Amino acid sequence: MMSDYIQKMMRSDLVILNSTLLYATSHVDCARKCLSLLCYCYSFDSQQKICEIGKCSIDHVNVVPKKDIYIPCEFDKGFQFVTIGGARECLSVSTKKYDYIRARDDCRSKSSNLYTIHNLSKLTWLQRTFGNTYFWVGLNDIDVENTFRWEDDNSVISDFLKSSTFAPGEPNNGRDGNCMIYYNYYQLLYDNTCNSNFSYVCEKLLFNFQ
Repeated sequence: MMSDYIQKMMRSDLVILNSTLLYATSHVDCARKCLSLLCYCYSFDSQQKICEIGKCSIDHVNVVPKKDIYIPCEFDKGFQFVTIGGARECLSVSTKKYDYIRARDDCRSKSSNLYTIHNLSKLTWLQRTFGNTYFWVGLNDIDVENTFRWEDDNSVISDFLKSSTFAPGEPNNGRDGNCMIYYNYYQLLYDNTCNSNFSYVCEKLLFNFQ
């Protein structure tokens, strides 16, 4: 089975049945696809960007994954399930406004990340839910100028998403912009100084990679 990353819940005597091949930007994206389809395991080829999802079995008997594979959404901490593009996401909308680093750290303290946009459905959700407002997005080029990486898996944003989600002329590094916001005027992404205070959404990945 092709893979340079296999979910650790898989045992050596498991085999894949009814596998499906999908495109994925990262192993986190592949995990999300697996979760949305209620699959039992997956593998991800980072070179080809191919996600293989399917059912795991021993002697053709389906195996239920260990309970600790899935991370609880923690409703008591302000998170809630939201369906975006057919996938179930666990989100918490902050009532406070922080700078990028403090907002990122607040999300991390809750075992989550700043909201990421790995597909256009997640941008559409922001547009429909919040419309004309500002929100931090978990994307920045703090380490390397003009190399924007997502907070959840450290992957570089694809050229397709750049052209589909960035506002006209962005990123332009205006005002030393190294951190990305959802910009109310265009309802697209715009680079901004990391020191500004904006609202933000925390996003909890429901797969346990440990």
